[in-house]
Amino acid sequence: MMKKADMLMEAAVDIHTHAYPEHTLKTEPRADSLEWARMAKEYGMKGFVMKSHIWPTVVQAYEIRKMVEDIEVMGSITLNFTVGGLSESAVAIAGE
Repeated sequence: MMKKADMLMEAAVDIHTHAYPEHTLKTEPRADSLEWARMAKEYGMKGFVMKSHIWPTVVQAYEIRKMVEDIEVMGSITLNFTVGGLSESAVAIAGE
């Protein structure tokens, strides 16, 4: 039986997910990126945006989309010090 909370997940897009790897490869994740995609699909979500404070997730999202069909996995870039802060070039490269 589907619960009300489960119904809220249908067609939802989570715009702020942190998946493995995040800050370091040594930090044990709650779920890795592939698990996020599989769980999102299982719950009927439309998709999610991957975020990292350390590196862009654009390429990782592209690879996950190829592994799990029927779920939108979007990468992002956080303009922290690791990419030089606010950078028009970093945004342009991530958006290609």
